[in-house]
Amino acid sequence: GDQILFQRGNQWIGTITVSSAGTSGSPVVYGAYGTGENPKIYGSEKIAGWTKHSGNIYKASFNSKINQLFANEGRMKAARHPNSGMIFISSTSGSTSLTANDLDGSINYAGAKWFGRTNYFTTSLINVNSSGSKTLTLSEAPRFPLKAGLGFMLMNKLEFLDQPGEWFYDENTKTVYLWTERGDSPENYLIRGSVYKDGFYLSAKNYVTIKDIHLLQQSEKGIHLNNSNH
Repeated sequence: GDQILFQRGNQWIGTITVSSAGTSGSPVVYGAYGTGENPKIYGSEKIAGWTKHSGNIYKASFNSKINQLFANEGRMKAARHPNSGMIFISSTSGSTSLTANDLDGSINYAGAKWFGRTNYFTTSLINVNSSGSKTLTLSEAPRFPLKAGLGFMLMNKLEFLDQPGEWFYDENTKTVYLWTERGDSPENYLIRGSVYKDGFYLSAKNYVTIKDIHLLQQSEKGIHLNNSNH
């Protein structure tokens, strides 16, 4: 029967882990009070301290790994190759090696993330261990076998950041790179990176009500239900 209420017009950052269950007639309620906009719970943190890297690309140090980047609430596009559409597998060798004639053979793709469709309803995100000419070797086999004709794209390389609205995060140097849509400094915007997986996390907690709360920019789930009912 307890209620945990957040003041409208305010905002918080992080994950709410629900620690208690309710009962059929007396659920635990998470909600809002006061007037104004519903309270906001962000799964992201602000990124500041931008300096120019080169051209229209700026950079900033950020210690937490991110999987989404937002500028004034608008989600930016992760730097990728190609910039649109897919590259298609020309041939395969074994379960982890593929050749694509449309790849640029002069680029070392090692360290990139391979995002590929290996089934009509399945995609995989796998590290690229090495590359040579137009051949890539993946760190593991996807859930369904590689085969000629299937599409993929590559992410997670600074070399792929080549147009406005794109970003890249270097895990080794803890650095975020961004090319804003207007090519100006990111200091002119509110930049946020997704850090926290969930807005709410419930594990074996029944009879919980969540209402009147705005969940934003979590890296995986707004509300994560694990073995929880009602």
